Amino acid sequence: KLYFRVTAINLAGTSQPAITKEPITIREILQRPKIWMPRNLRQTLMRKVGETVNIVIPFQGKPRPKVIWTKDGQPLDSKEVAVRNSNTDTILFIRKAERHHSGIYEVEVQIENMSDKVAITMQIMDKPGPPQNVKIVDVWGFNVALEWKPPQDDGNAQITGYTIQKADKKTMVRFPI
Repeated sequence: KLYFRVTAINLAGTSQPAITKEPITIREILQRPKIWMPRNLRQTLMRKVGETVNIVIPFQGKPRPKVIWTKDGQPLDSKEVAVRNSNTDTILFIRKAERHHSGIYEVEVQIENMSDKVAITMQIMDKPGPPQNVKIVDVWGFNVALEWKPPQDDGNAQITGYTIQKADKKTMVRFPI
């Protein structure tokens, strides 16, 4: 609540002030909260285990919106991730990504009964486990047919191929086939 005083001015000087009798309640003009989702975060954000994750989400709103982050519908663990909020953006930071950081992160900005929310899907990948049940199916001349099953642990990413190497029995030096 504020009191106001108004004076008139002309070439001869300034008048006595007129003062408002009652204090007037001033409210900041509301600007709807709005999140500006960066284009690169509209698809799954993929990182390798051990990399840093730094997600900057710009937003607007007046007065300053309240910012709420969740992962898979639950509040964030402040021991796992750091969040910094300013008047114009929010930043989610993970120093060393682990596979358990994978999931759907939601950020919501709220002003009174208005809000805006976006979701970011994060996938943290690791090296896959070894192929299962490698066995020789057939041998003819200098050729061999091998068979195996995919790894039990895909490293949280699709297996895109396999590398086969052969080794000389005496030297055990490996060569790709």
